Amino acid sequence: MRTVKLFVLVIAVLCIHVSLASALMQQKPEKFLGTWEVKSAEAPYEYSRSTVKIFKKGNKLEGTISFTNTSTYSLKDVKIDKNKLVFKLDLEGEIIQVEALNEKGTLVGSALSSQGTTRFTGTRKK
Repeated sequence: MRTVKLFVLVIAVLCIHVSLASALMQQKPEKFLGTWEVKSAEAPYEYSRSTVKIFKKGNKLEGTISFTNTSTYSLKDVKIDKNKLVFKLDLEGEIIQVEALNEKGTLVGSALSSQGTTRFTGTRKK
């Protein structure tokens, strides 16, 4: 009986440890919230500069992107996944998959489309 109690205690401690480690590994969404001026030398000219806004609505992350001289688009499936900001963008009927890290206050990421991968950087607008 004592062995069973000890076994249950060890399992409980391991579960708590794994949960805490997982929570600590998640990058806080606050690092991504705000307005970002994004640039990409690899993107076509009309998409080479944009303004990305990431915000919380209730418990969900949401966002928009505006390209120079174009409309504003809503971001889809905005979330933090393994320390990365990830979202999808429906641009002219094509779904673009985007992921970015916050590296010392700078967004560093890539966008995957049918044309390939396009890298970008972003600075937080004050």
